[in-house]
Formats: sequence, C-alpha cells, structure tokens
Amino acid sequence: MKTKTSQANTLPQLEPQTRPAASQTRRILRHLLRKRSAQIGGVIFLTLIFMALFGPLVIPYDPFDIHVEQRLQPPSLQHIFGTDEQGRDLFSRIIFGARYALQIMLITTVIGAAGGLLLGLPSAYFGGAADMLVMRLMDVMLGFPYILLILAIVAIIGPSLENAMIAIGVAGIPSFARLARSAILVVKEQDFVTAERALGGGNTRIMFRTVLPNILSPIIVYISLTMPTAVLAAAALSFVGLGAQPPMPEWGAMLVNARDFMVTAPWVVLAPGLTIFVVTLGINLFGNALRDVLDPRDTTSQKS
Repeated sequence: MKTKTSQANTLPQLEPQTRPAASQTRRILRHLLRKRSAQIGGVIFLTLIFMALFGPLVIPYDPFDIHVEQRLQPPSLQHIFGTDEQGRDLFSRIIFGARYALQIMLITTVIGAAGGLLLGLPSAYFGGAADMLVMRLMDVMLGFPYILLILAIVAIIGPSLENAMIAIGVAGIPSFARLARSAILVVKEQDFVTAERALGGGNTRIMFRTVLPNILSPIIVYISLTMPTAVLAAAALSFVGLGAQPPMPEWGAMLVNARDFMVTAPWVVLAPGLTIFVVTLGINLFGNALRDVLDPRDTTSQKS
C-alpha cells in the first residue's frame, strides 16, 4: 500500500518545473545575444522604448508649439532635424511620436494574438463543426487583401488612431488563428498531452496549462514579425487621412503634411520617413533572429 501511495503522490510532479524552464530561457537569450541581427534590432527597439517612455522629458521643444517665423528651416544645431511647415521642431515631434508607434505595435498585436488564440485554440483542440465554422470565417477574412480589410473596418468605425489600431488588430486575427491552429493540431497529439488526459486533466486545464505554453514560441516569433507591419499599416492609414489626425505627431501623419515639400524642403519628409524605415528594419532584424533561435528545426542556432 505504501508503494501505491508513494506512486500516486508522484503523479502531480509531471508538471514542468521552473529550473529547466529558467535554464532554457538563459540558453535562448545566450544564443540570441550572439546574433548580430538581434543586437542591432535590440538596440533599435530599446531606443524606441526609451523614446516612448522618456521622450517628453528630453525633447528640446514642445512638439505642438507653432512658430510660423521659423517654418521650413533646414537642419542646424538649433533644430537637429529642421522645422516643418508650421515652424515646429521635427526632432521633438519624432521623439514624441515614438509613443504612438509603440502603442500601435502593442495594441494591434494584443488584439490580433488574443483574438487568434481565443478562436484557434478551442477550435483546433475540439475539432468538428466548430473548427470548420471558425476556419471558414478566417478564410473569408483572409480572402480580402490585408490593407483593404483594414480600410473597410476604419471606414465603418470612423477615422482616428484608436480605430486604426483596432482595425489593424482585427485584420491580424485570421493569421494568428491559423498559426495557432496548425501548432495545436501537432501538440495535442503528443504523449504528454495524452498522459495528462489519462490522469484526469480537464479540457480547460489541458488547453491553457499544457497545450498553450507549448505553442508560444511560434506565436512570439510571429508577434515580433507583425509589429513592423502594424507600424507601416498605421502610417499608410494616416497618409490617406484615416489614421492619426493633425496636429498629432504620429510619423505617418507627419508624412501627409510633408508631401507638398519634398522638393523645396526634403528634410520634412526624410525625418519621419527614415524613422519609420529604421524602426521597422530593426524590429524585423530582431524578429528574424528570434525565429532562428526558437525554431526547433534550426540546428545552426544551437551550436556554440
């Protein structure tokens, strides 16, 4: 009887332990920091976060102050990036606009990832008619071009930066749902899931405590790759007047006001344009490095 009791007491210890997970995290970080693309992308991303958090404390001028007598001044020691058509300091507006870029990336990915997981997780786990219905709905949404779907949603709910973020997030749900479903279909057939089901684990516990942690790697990688797409989509919406509205110093909205001065004052276009390019490039570099490290089929990232 003691043997049976001791064996029964050991059953709950099948759950993952913290020490191997911590060592796995350290191993991933070690491989990630060795990649040059991760180093460059990480520096750019950390700079963006710093600008978003502490930008208002370090900017030399108020980004909303209008000085018509200083309009369209070229870059100088007084105005590093020059001034726009209303005499506002471009450097201050770029720094202040970083908070909008960070908000766009975070809010759109949270909406897309949460919606995709809430739809893809139960549909793939239970299967059947619910899975077919959800996937057909995702197919219908994927049948529309990405930017056209965003434009349609914004046209319905109205033009603003907040509505643009909602539209971009909703348009990203089908991709996250498809990715989650494909990963779950593989994980739910693994032996450790079958073992927990045999031990009496409920469906909710298995889905959220066993299956979900084992599909987070591709989800995290895809999040890092969709963030720059969200920034570009928001900039495109602002450029056509459906995103951020003046005088908000959002980078896409700044391009709208600057397009009439591409020849006479090119710095007005280059400042927000190059900022969008550098940020999206940096996050893409970091996302590609993260994909290489977390992809179990990649053997080169495991060598050291």
